[in-house]
Amino acid sequence: MAAAGNPLSSATTSTEQPATATGTVTKPLDFSADSVPKRIVLSPDQRSYCLEALTAFKEKRCHSPGKIDSEFSVLQKNRLKASEMKSRCSVALDSTNISKNRYTDVLPFDNSRVVLDPCKDYRPSARGYINASFVSISERVSRFIATQGPLPHTFEDFWEMIIQNRCPVIVMLTRLVDNYKSEEPPSHVLHIQYPEWPDHGVPEDTLAVREILNRTHDVPLSLGPIVVHCSAGIGRTGTYCTIHNTIQRILGGDMSALDIVNTVAIFRSQRIGMVQTMDQYLFCYDAIIDELEHLISDDNGEKTP
Repeated sequence: MAAAGNPLSSATTSTEQPATATGTVTKPLDFSADSVPKRIVLSPDQRSYCLEALTAFKEKRCHSPGKIDSEFSVLQKNRLKASEMKSRCSVALDSTNISKNRYTDVLPFDNSRVVLDPCKDYRPSARGYINASFVSISERVSRFIATQGPLPHTFEDFWEMIIQNRCPVIVMLTRLVDNYKSEEPPSHVLHIQYPEWPDHGVPEDTLAVREILNRTHDVPLSLGPIVVHCSAGIGRTGTYCTIHNTIQRILGGDMSALDIVNTVAIFRSQRIGMVQTMDQYLFCYDAIIDELEHLISDDNGEKTP
C-alpha cells in the first residue's frame, strides 16, 4: 500500500539527555536506521478489544457512512468563532508574538499552549510563546504536542521546546525541513518525515501512517510528549494524533475510543481545527480499521475475513 520506494525518512538528532519525573536518566532508545520496531503481540484481552472495535468501526464505515458525515458536520458546526478566538488566544495575538504564527487563523489556546522557559526572546510580553499546543485524552496513552512547522525565525524556539519537554519523537508530516545543531549533552530524538501526505488531503493508502504508529508505539510515556507537525499543525497533525491515540486506547481496553467524534472534539478543544476536512476524518476510520485488521491477523497468522 505504500508509495514506491520508502515514503518515510527518519533521523536521530542529539538534544539534552532525557530524565524521568523522578530525575533518573533514562537509557536511550535505539532509534538507528537498522533498528527493527517491536512486533505488537496481543494479549487475549487486547485481541478482544481489537475485535470489538474493528466490528464497530467497519459497521459504521461500510454500512452507515451517513453517521460519519453527521459526526463531521457536528464538529464543523462547533468550530471556534472569530470572536471566541480573540479571547481564548490572547497571547498568540499579542503584537510581540503575531509574527511567530504561520497562519493568522491557526493559533494555540491560552490554556493549552506550550510555554517556553525564557530563551532568545526575553521580552516580558512574549510570555514564552510558541505556536504549539498540548493535546491529550488520557495519561495512559501517548501525549502530543501539536505544532506548526517552524518558521526561519522560530526554529530555535522549536528546538527549545523539544529539549524543555524532553520529547523523544518528532513526526513531520510535510516537506518543510529545518536543521539544528545542539550544543547540549546528547541523547536521541527520533525524527520521522512523511513528505508524501498532501496538504488538506490524505495519502492514497494507510500503510505509511501505520508504519509511523508502529515505529513509535513502544516509546515510554515517561519520556515526554510526541511532537507532531505539518504546516499549520492541525489537519494532517490532528489526523495522525487521532489515529495513534485511538489505537493505543483500544489496546489499553479504553473502549470509549470508539467515539472518534468525541476524540476529535477533545483535541479541537485543545488546539483549533484539529482534523480539517471530511477526507481526513474518513481517513482516520480507514487507518484505524486497517491497523486493527493487521493486529488481529498478525496475531493469528492469518487474514481477518
